Amino acid sequence: MILVIDGFNLIYKFTDLEEYIHNRELEKAITGLIEYLSYFANQLKKKPVIYVFFDGKKQKGDDTYQENVKGIHCFYGHDISADSLIMEFLKAKKANNVSGIKVISSDKKIQQFAKSHRYDYQSSEEFYIWLKETTSKKTLTNEKPDKITKKEVDYWLKVFKER
Repeated sequence: MILVIDGFNLIYKFTDLEEYIHNRELEKAITGLIEYLSYFANQLKKKPVIYVFFDGKKQKGDDTYQENVKGIHCFYGHDISADSLIMEFLKAKKANNVSGIKVISSDKKIQQFAKSHRYDYQSSEEFYIWLKETTSKKTLTNEKPDKITKKEVDYWLKVFKER
């Protein structure tokens, strides 16, 4: 599976990352999203290839257009919108008959583009829920508790009777 993600669209679903944006700590927000996505990918049985597209620059004065961080392919639009980058990326993949792509964005224009090119898509809100469910620390067990012996039951009954 290949995930194509509208970066800032998804960042705003995480309250901690959104706060970085409001505090003008763009690099922390981007780094946080990459951390979440990397952890998420490592929880899946079949690790997806993840491409994240961001509007603007990574940070002020930075000329990075593309980088790979923790296995996540990151693209920065500089003067081009992330939406435009995503659509160009999807067109190139279509031309090369690449399948198994899921587009993550709540932007209606991106969703419509994905749909018209027959790519699977999911809103950022739905993806956020999937990510949270996948990365939660819930552990389910089918183990039965150890049996308590009669001697232990008698001991605890005695303790509670004395109180």
